[in-house]
Amino acid sequence: MATFRTKLFGLVVLAVSACSSGGGGGYEGDRYTIEGLALSPDGHLAAVQFTDHEAHRAGFGLYDWKNRDFTPIPAPAGARAYIDPSFSPDGKSLVAVSDNQLYLIDLATLKAEKITDNAQGFKEAPVFAPDGSGVLYVGSNPARLEFIKFPERTEIEVLEAKDSFSTISPPAFGGNDRVIFQGTNPRNPDLARQLEQFPDPRPQTDIHTYGLKFGAAPELILKNLWIDGKGKNKWFSGQHDLRASKDGLRIILIDTVKESPELFLIENNSLRQLTHLGAAMRLPAISFDGGTVAFVADPGHGGSYNMHILDVASGKESSTGLQSHLKLPAE
Repeated sequence: MATFRTKLFGLVVLAVSACSSGGGGGYEGDRYTIEGLALSPDGHLAAVQFTDHEAHRAGFGLYDWKNRDFTPIPAPAGARAYIDPSFSPDGKSLVAVSDNQLYLIDLATLKAEKITDNAQGFKEAPVFAPDGSGVLYVGSNPARLEFIKFPERTEIEVLEAKDSFSTISPPAFGGNDRVIFQGTNPRNPDLARQLEQFPDPRPQTDIHTYGLKFGAAPELILKNLWIDGKGKNKWFSGQHDLRASKDGLRIILIDTVKESPELFLIENNSLRQLTHLGAAMRLPAISFDGGTVAFVADPGHGGSYNMHILDVASGKESSTGLQSHLKLPAE
């Protein structure tokens, strides 16, 4: 979030690209830094935002990880590269942010259409409703949730100012009118009182998970998970990088095991550890059906991250070699 621009939501392992910068002002390390991921509904495509340190430019594109094929997508005319991508339920388009405005990108033509024109506050972390009826995004300041309804493009305030937060993580749908998100410092007095009941509370900075039905106030969820985390580490402030499948039946998140981040799955009210990598990891993403997970990981903890894919059913995890395929659009 910027509102949670240092994202609350990430993930895992093996194989690092040998690609590093040569010239470009003496930058040391991988030429490319992966900074955002989203998975297509079938899990076969990843939308990727990145920085090319040699060219000193941000980039964005689509990666077919099975065929190891990357297609760069240019930014809107005169604007910056896209960030915060999310696929439509039919997999035919993306919503993403450029220069604090939301754009729809047609994946067949790569043509983009701006769907917001409001200069007030930040706009980030857009996500399609599961039925394609609109796009939800995080606005600020204070942090709130707004819904752009299709086809009329009207905006609906999903989270009123009285129920806003200091920060809100990228939201996920758990149904067409239900949302899961993480936030800090709720303005709602009832929620604030509930946070005071947690062990060693720090409501202004603690990250808690909330469920929200359109038209209602947010409610605290996954409370036992937070209490368990606090019991293991007194400095614990909340799980990070929570993502959900389109129906909310599968939720992934990153938690710490023996001082290393690992990926976990919440399903049928139970928590299961998906990875045992001991690697630095971030940027989790999950397909609409919840069957495929993507993330970036650095096994050597040296700042060299590459993208990985995990099949939830089999537990099979593999590197996709993304680093060696990234490229900026042609000038």
